[in-house]
Amino acid sequence: ARAKGIIFRTKSDAIYISVPLGVTLEEVKVVIEKMRDKLSTSRKKAPRVRIDLNYRIDAEHFKLSLVTGKQDTFQARSKPEEMEIICPKETDFNDERLQAWLRKVIEEALRKHAKVILPLRLAELSARYKLPFRGVKINSSRGRWGSCSVKKVINLSFFVLLLPEYLIDY
Repeated sequence: ARAKGIIFRTKSDAIYISVPLGVTLEEVKVVIEKMRDKLSTSRKKAPRVRIDLNYRIDAEHFKLSLVTGKQDTFQARSKPEEMEIICPKETDFNDERLQAWLRKVIEEALRKHAKVILPLRLAELSARYKLPFRGVKINSSRGRWGSCSVKKVINLSFFVLLLPEYLIDY
């Protein structure tokens, strides 16, 4: 699906703009000027949670914690539905590159886990309600939990694993 209008997305590092084909740079500049105050306010509301030894994810299907280890390198210990990131003693959690790396590691763990959990759950629901599907794709969408195509392919965001069970099924 292509953007039909100019779309702004506020992230921790910047504001991203999706521009449809045919829109000129001048038109984009005019829209930015009109929305400057709103965009600035939106940008201030989007602080990132700092990942450190106090950071936890305690969802029904995915649990994560960070602990201090004895090694000089990062390690991960993974069990079904649970992950532990073992950090060196002198880890500088204020380092933005480290924060980006930790987010990527956590998201990849969440994605890997979602690829196991979500297709099985979808198969159960499909059988129960007699609604067949052809396949499942797991993505990283933050704005949409899931969607389906006319080819009966279900697209699900791995972030749904962070939701309560009744919302995952929804």
